[in-house]
Amino acid sequence: MYNKKDISVKEKKKNRGFRRYFLYLLIVLLFCALQFTDGLFPKIFGCSFFLTVPLIISIGMFDYELSGAVFGLIAGAYSDFMSAGPDGIGALFMTAAGCVSGLLLRYYMMNKIKTFFLLSSAATFLYAFFSWFFDSWMPVGDKNLVRFLTYYLPSAIITVLFSFITYYIVKAVHEKFTDDKEESDILRMR
Repeated sequence: MYNKKDISVKEKKKNRGFRRYFLYLLIVLLFCALQFTDGLFPKIFGCSFFLTVPLIISIGMFDYELSGAVFGLIAGAYSDFMSAGPDGIGALFMTAAGCVSGLLLRYYMMNKIKTFFLLSSAATFLYAFFSWFFDSWMPVGDKNLVRFLTYYLPSAIITVLFSFITYYIVKAVHEKFTDDKEESDILRMR
């Protein structure tokens, strides 16, 4: 049977995992509030940061596809709730981005800052394009390329330039609250 020491170790691992996911949830909600509430986060030349995209990619990279998808769904649902665009596009995109980044890291790529930069850049530019397409082009019916070039594209560029901060935030949380010492050592070696 189990002795008290085994149960205590299992409880500690479970508690650390719960704390990590709870902290991820708080960070996702904070980043969503910063991104979608006017005046909370500075705009550079009238362009906003897409803060949640690199955050979801980071979570997917460190905790793989299920966590990336779940937290992507939360961030995407928040973005759909706060935006005037069609419902479900943000949640669908963020869920897919978190899941795909987790799957790529689990099976094909290594968890490095270069990999994050590649995945985050691709996801951010795709998010900017889809946001422009569904928010500006689809409802109005004309090709509002000026809006894409003056708002969405510069916002994506600014986001990519500062996205590495989210990688290190998620990495710190993951290493502090990881369940498995061996997994943390593997991440450190990469």
